[in-house]
Amino acid sequence: MIELLLDQIDDKVVRENFQKLFEPFRTNPFLSGDWKQFEVTLPIAKTGFKFAHQMSFTPKDVFVTCILPDSATVAVKYDQIDKTNIVFDASGPVTFRFIAGNMTIDEVER
Repeated sequence: MIELLLDQIDDKVVRENFQKLFEPFRTNPFLSGDWKQFEVTLPIAKTGFKFAHQMSFTPKDVFVTCILPDSATVAVKYDQIDKTNIVFDASGPVTFRFIAGNMTIDEVER
């Protein structure tokens, strides 16, 4: 996330306006986290499919947003995610989209 150096803004009105603009980004776990979108197509059912996410960290949150066809299922193997791969099980031929990243934990615990 972008770090604003608000304390370096001398003009009080400008500083307060920046604080108001920045607040939703600081307090919303989806806006303040680090996220990336992906799309995967698998021609056959796969168990333990490793997707190389190319993120510089281990994502803790994965949200599957679309699965086609509707009859297919996709499961995230959270216990197998690491700094290199996100692991999925797919029930058959499927195209799916997902978002991976990390929510800011202090905002989640509110």
